[in-house]
Amino acid sequence: MGMEDFHCDSLHLSFGFASEEFDKDAFLKAVEVENENDYIDEDGDLVLALSLPSRQEPPTEHAHLAIFVPKDKKDGRASLDFHPAGPKEIDKTPPYLEESAEWLTQFFKKEITAAQINSAYVFDSGFAPTIPLPFPLVVSDKNLSGLKVKGLSLQFPEDTWIEDAILQNAGAETYLFLTTKSTVVLEDFDLNKTLEELKETVDSLVKEKSNGENP
Repeated sequence: MGMEDFHCDSLHLSFGFASEEFDKDAFLKAVEVENENDYIDEDGDLVLALSLPSRQEPPTEHAHLAIFVPKDKKDGRASLDFHPAGPKEIDKTPPYLEESAEWLTQFFKKEITAAQINSAYVFDSGFAPTIPLPFPLVVSDKNLSGLKVKGLSLQFPEDTWIEDAILQNAGAETYLFLTTKSTVVLEDFDLNKTLEELKETVDSLVKEKSNGENP
């Protein structure tokens, strides 16, 4: 299954790291960067972004890797962004997105155990929020009379993996954004497995309409 089967428009995996624990030279060599200065910004920081192809044919996803290493040796940041495949072709050279998280771990001297996932979903008119939206806003100020709530920001209980969610009705479409707690182990990350793990929460907030239900 691909991201589109889960109605997932993007999945963002990010984490911070101590600069001294990142083998920058080995990473630059692996991604065939000959001149580091080509990726130094106006502040003197290293900012590098790569496109990651999929092994699948035809590809159903593509990904982007971004690395930020500050010149002052403070903590850096890295992210992997996954999206459904677009019309633009990406060169079929490794690293591939399917192994990207595990591949990235080789450049860190310490295991990354505090990555965070943000995911975004888009549902068409065949789906609806399980919390009826929009609904009238109860207000005491007459200037706000007639307002309707089209979206909600939801905080999940402390003992759940999900941190919070934003659920929004946009006429024919429904948008859902999920944020997880920073408990993901980078080496164990798998895109399809993660989408399956998030599905239970997604299904509790957005459902497919029955045949007799109006769009």
